[in-house]
Amino acid sequence: VRVRLLRAGTNEFFVWGRGNEGQLGLGFRKSQLSPVRYPYIHNTRIISLAAGGNHSIAVAGWWWWWWGG
Repeated sequence: VRVRLLRAGTNEFFVWGRGNEGQLGLGFRKSQLSPVRYPYIHNTRIISLAAGGNHSIAVAGWWWWWWGG
């Protein structure tokens, strides 16, 4: 499974999939087989999410978060 993102309401999303290069943005290089709430965005409206094989991006307010290998 490549990177998967799931928006859950306005202010949170879940990530899972291949994480060997840090593309899940969870602070470690390990794959995640089941969804985990992304812990680093709080009280910020999530506008858009996108994921590829080696990267993920979240647009939240004026900020972009980018992580990958």
